Amino acid sequence: MKLEVDVSVEEYNSLSKIVYLMNFLLPEKISIENYINLLIEQEIDLQNIYENLIFKIENQI
Repeated sequence: MKLEVDVSVEEYNSLSKIVYLMNFLLPEKISIENYINLLIEQEIDLQNIYENLIFKIENQI
């Protein structure tokens, strides 16, 4: 079963930034403290996106 949900440009950009940080930004190039802070910031964005998507999915069901 495949369920499709519309994603806003803001949500897409935030997800893209998270993927970039996780995959391409090497921790050695920035301080560990800054890297952790970036990940925490993105995790909060990701949590908000997931909550929004769950709400959209629940409305479709």
